[in-house]
Amino acid sequence: MSPLFYWAGNGNVLLGYSMVLQYARPWQSGATGGAVSTDWTPSRQAALEALSCFIDRAGAAYERRRNFDEGPEQREHVSCLSPYLRRRILTEKEVVCEVLKRHSPAAAEKFIQEVLWRT
Repeated sequence: MSPLFYWAGNGNVLLGYSMVLQYARPWQSGATGGAVSTDWTPSRQAALEALSCFIDRAGAAYERRRNFDEGPEQREHVSCLSPYLRRRILTEKEVVCEVLKRHSPAAAEKFIQEVLWRT
């Protein structure tokens, strides 16, 4: 059985279970983003489409903007590939290989580091 409350972030905030689910499962929150959706469908086709939509921004633009959270309506500067990578619908190797088809290793270095950090 799951606990009813969780400590979040720095330990100073107590979140109810429903709030944790909203943060942990954004595809159920009904939120959608600008160019990149925070909704996601757990399928191979959807994963490849998400990668294709983001790949042009995986270079220097990613490095400049990745640490700025401008809310769920402004997700153009992050990949939103985590759910696909976490569940092995996409692999780190195939993401990196696709990125390197469009960007030099130097331009995509920060994105590649972030992808490989999870392994």
